[in-house]
Amino acid sequence: AEPVSALMLLCVGYEFQISKENRRNVLQMTGCFLGVRIVFCAAIQGLLCLLPSVQPITRWAVLLFCFLPPSYLSVNLGRTQRDNAFAASVCSISTFATLVVFCIIAIAV
Repeated sequence: AEPVSALMLLCVGYEFQISKENRRNVLQMTGCFLGVRIVFCAAIQGLLCLLPSVQPITRWAVLLFCFLPPSYLSVNLGRTQRDNAFAASVCSISTFATLVVFCIIAIAV
């Protein structure tokens, strides 16, 4: 976990900025990201319901996979500092949402 922690800190932590100018856009992008993931997860769960021999643990694994945060490397792919800060903010808020979902899954299982 050490290399991932360093990547998160360097790429996301130092670029994270939520100001009044970008707050709405960051929250909209995070909502879109999570919305796409929810639709994707629902579609896969629907397909898994059609298969009779799928174990419940497989459904939980798919749910975990669907709520993984976006790539932390995306923060460094922007063309400007503003792009990098936007990507870092979306990654940070998505990571927080992911941790909430993981806690809910841990309690439910």
